[in-house]
Amino acid sequence: MVLLMSDEITLTELGNHWISRNWFKQRYWMFAQRQACAPALERTIAILLPNGQEFRITVSALVGDFARIPSGDSAQGNATLRHRKEEHMKARNFTLAITVSVVTAMTIPTDLVAQNQIRYTVTDLGTLGGTFSQAFGMNNNGWVVGFSTLPGDIALHAFVWRKGVMTDLGTLGGPLSAASSVNDAGQVVGYSETSTPDPNGEDFCGFGDHLVCLPVLWQSGVITALPTLGGNNGVGNNINNRGQVVGATEITERDPTCIPPQVLVFKPTIWEEGQPSALPTAPFPDGGTGPAGSDDKGQVVGNVGNCTLSSSAALIWEKNQGTDMGLFQGTVLAPVSINNQGQATGTYTTTVDRGFLWQDGVTIDLGELPGFPTVHGNSINDKGQIAGQTCSPVTCTAFLWRDGVMTDLNTVVSVGSLYMFDPASINSSGEIVGLGIDFAAGQAHAFLAIPCDGTHANQKSCTGKSATAAPAEPSQGLNVALPENVRRLLNGRVGVRFHIPSAF
Repeated sequence: MVLLMSDEITLTELGNHWISRNWFKQRYWMFAQRQACAPALERTIAILLPNGQEFRITVSALVGDFARIPSGDSAQGNATLRHRKEEHMKARNFTLAITVSVVTAMTIPTDLVAQNQIRYTVTDLGTLGGTFSQAFGMNNNGWVVGFSTLPGDIALHAFVWRKGVMTDLGTLGGPLSAASSVNDAGQVVGYSETSTPDPNGEDFCGFGDHLVCLPVLWQSGVITALPTLGGNNGVGNNINNRGQVVGATEITERDPTCIPPQVLVFKPTIWEEGQPSALPTAPFPDGGTGPAGSDDKGQVVGNVGNCTLSSSAALIWEKNQGTDMGLFQGTVLAPVSINNQGQATGTYTTTVDRGFLWQDGVTIDLGELPGFPTVHGNSINDKGQIAGQTCSPVTCTAFLWRDGVMTDLNTVVSVGSLYMFDPASINSSGEIVGLGIDFAAGQAHAFLAIPCDGTHANQKSCTGKSATAAPAEPSQGLNVALPENVRRLLNGRVGVRFHIPSAF
């Protein structure tokens, strides 16, 4: 198997695992630079692929006009990446050589497979009395936030789940509220309807009742509306550990290009100490959508565009300056999450939606699971782990992407677990929350998935469990009837980050 290491990004399939040139470059370039002025050194690592194969990489860093490829009967291919370090090495040639070998699963000891395949325990977080709930965010202390229907499935309220108890966070008077994000101090941000009809007939929350929708902050259980930029509506999407809130709010200006019932221009917004400021929207000075994610350093990612989103750009904001994140394969990125290392994830669209990892202007495709070509990167933590959703034409499953390896989370869970359909957030400990399916009840509920790794080995949920279980049948992924108001909301603007097939 040969890895094509041209200047253009080239993907090569190894078993069921896709590797990109930039994946190698990002991980081994610094190693190679450190060894550039030293004698030839080699480093070999082994990665266990989802299909049970062991993937070995040997890296050599040399100075000279050619590279020595490490010998070995197991090597099935090699590739060389040249880089002339004229500025720092006075025109000396620098070569990075990579040797790849793939060993079948039969050659891997069973204890190595068990060691690398971390299992998860999945907890059904329940509801506030209705048949539906979904988790959107969590912090590093195990607090989970989202929304849930009340008895009768008419009203939909924000919740916080903590130590097994789900608490209704209430609304500003309307039937809808949603909690999008929670920081480590327990501050929760989201949006809520009031009881006031929108004066322009807008339906900013997307609930179908055309009530005024406002960004809100919950602190110690008390709900407070955040100010807008002069318009009637807004939403809060994320809060970081500095207490900065990002989202979108309307201004007083009307935009005749908007699709009814939207009337007013809305801008990406950041609140600091409760006061809103519009983020730059160039090259769209008269429009914008809104940021979706932020980190503790104050970096924010999201999209700006015209009111119909027929034209848009992906931006990363820092210190009130917006920088275009560029295109990937000729398409605009839709970033939704950024970590404290400046790595971002989200979705870009070619013939289908695809997940990506972005860092320092370099974008790579996350790959896919066999038979699941549609991919969404939903959340990234500080370890670079990405939780996302991947879909076939008939169903979807949750995945974890780590060090270039994508794992179907529904294949590494205990028997009888809630089926993880759409993960929304992953914290620094690798705990994941999102939307799951209870096939027995025919309902969709919020879930919390905990990896049984070294950090969580002593947790009660990780002791005495079976190692793994086969995933649910793919056809089961659609055997749930969502309440109509929930379906409408999830398919509306505020649900754009979360992916529910139309047949679901």
